[in-house]
Amino acid sequence: MENALDAAARTVTVDLRDGGAALIRVSDDGHGMTAEELPLALERHATSKLARDEDLDAIATLGFRGEALAAICAVSRFTVTSRERPASAVKELVENALDAAARTVTVDLRDGGAALIRVSDDGHGMTAEELPLALERHATSKLARDEDLDAIATLGFRGEALAAICAVSRFTVTSRARGAPEGLRLGGEGGVVALRLGVPAEVGTSVEVHDLFFNTPARLKFLKAPATELAASLRTVGQLALASDCWPWTASSTACGWSAGPAHPTSRVAAATTSW
Repeated sequence: MENALDAAARTVTVDLRDGGAALIRVSDDGHGMTAEELPLALERHATSKLARDEDLDAIATLGFRGEALAAICAVSRFTVTSRERPASAVKELVENALDAAARTVTVDLRDGGAALIRVSDDGHGMTAEELPLALERHATSKLARDEDLDAIATLGFRGEALAAICAVSRFTVTSRARGAPEGLRLGGEGGVVALRLGVPAEVGTSVEVHDLFFNTPARLKFLKAPATELAASLRTVGQLALASDCWPWTASSTACGWSAGPAHPTSRVAAATTSW
């Protein structure tokens, strides 16, 4: 349960059988773990709760996830499932847009993001050489030198996010860099690129994610109602809008007939605090 609370869970469910000897099941709605993080969480002496040595002097968590899970799993038959929701993908894609110096970001959702997430921006885009690399795991264009690790000023790592999202969806990524004669479109499903096509495109990047979790039924069945998933995605967009100097923002949901696009920072704050 301490791990669930450290994961910012709002709801925790505990199921026991034979006092816990036959079964212990703890489920939460916290931030979850990515496909890369989950295996590491089962390693001994591993933890995601300390990012720096200095964190040892200001511990604000209840436990160390890796140590607890490793010890429990060593003496039991275990199953660990971690899921993310559409809002997680929306957050990663919007952060990529902001890191690309976008001045306008458009977010389209269908069925709360489960059927469609489309994030379009007018940032600097990617060249035909860079775009395929952005879909590779452990790839990023945001660190040019080793020294950049000591002065990180970006919100995320485009390659890691795109690779993880594309691995569990049917995807299309279109991007055109400033000065390029045309854009490049890559498409596929399950992380496998099946389409590469040069296309006319505006400067910037558009990522379309269809049928999120189509190939991971365990994650798909835990998604909540479209309205609930939509609310989570809009909260994420609202928080990023409040913290960003990028405007205007446009967000819409075809399933719920909802749309918003404040065109001025003042109205953006009002929309984020009242509607999102």
